[in-house]
Amino acid sequence: MTRCPGAWPRLTGDTGKVSARPVQARELGFELPERFAVGMLFLRRDGNGDKRRTVEAIAAQRGLRFLGWREVPVDTSILGWRATETVPLHLAMLPGRKRR
Repeated sequence: MTRCPGAWPRLTGDTGKVSARPVQARELGFELPERFAVGMLFLRRDGNGDKRRTVEAIAAQRGLRFLGWREVPVDTSILGWRATETVPLHLAMLPGRKRR
């Protein structure tokens, strides 16, 4: 299998910091419980506030605690100009366990 030069780990720059290093989440302003999940969203960079609120509302309807958002860093230096213009916002949504 041939690997694309400059691919992983440069593509995201994330390296699992939220799940591997809970201190990273504390630095973002929220605490992680012992058990939580990570949902990845890829949104247009313009006008995504409504979409975030919709996801939070759906989580609440399902009884999940919403812990916070994390914008996942992306290294766009390997992308062409067209891809750079349309690269989506990479967000990690962190829902907690269901409310009791």
